[in-house]
Amino acid sequence: MWNGQGNWLIIWYNLNMSQSFRYCPNCGTQNQKEAKECIRCGLVFEKFKPFEITIQKEKEKKSYFLFILIGIIGFAFLSYMFLVINIEKKYLNTSEKKSGIYSMTLRLEFIYKRIPVENPQQKNKYLKEIDSMEKLVSGFPVSEDVEKLNLFEENLRDVKNILLKNEEADLDLKKKIEERFGKLK
Repeated sequence: MWNGQGNWLIIWYNLNMSQSFRYCPNCGTQNQKEAKECIRCGLVFEKFKPFEITIQKEKEKKSYFLFILIGIIGFAFLSYMFLVINIEKKYLNTSEKKSGIYSMTLRLEFIYKRIPVENPQQKNKYLKEIDSMEKLVSGFPVSEDVEKLNLFEENLRDVKNILLKNEEADLDLKKKIEERFGKLK
């Protein structure tokens, strides 16, 4: 009969397997799932009902916890993505033309701040970049940003001339260029 030392692993196995039989926790004999007592040792299975119910409730608690945890992680991820998308929309221009002008303005300003250039190879590299910017700008379609495009082209021309001379611009030209950079940003 039951000696008080059951095999709890067998009980756990009985709860988790969806088979048509269960094992006795006392002797390990296979019994029908609906059996009220073991066919070998006579152990009454009704004694284990509270334990089985406790295990089932713990499983339910774990599944609720897991469901809530997944929900929180999903909400955090969606919130993060929403924030990133809104920040990109707010602070970055979305059209290719606008972002192209903006990024080229930043690069042109970078080049402008390094004039005079002592290294001739670096000067040639900057001139090639300015030439490629001129080609790109000439391919932009006419749109409502004609003013920005004109400002950029003026800066492009002036910075190229200053770079070719390889000397700092006079104060008036410097002021005009920096004012245009401010309007382009």
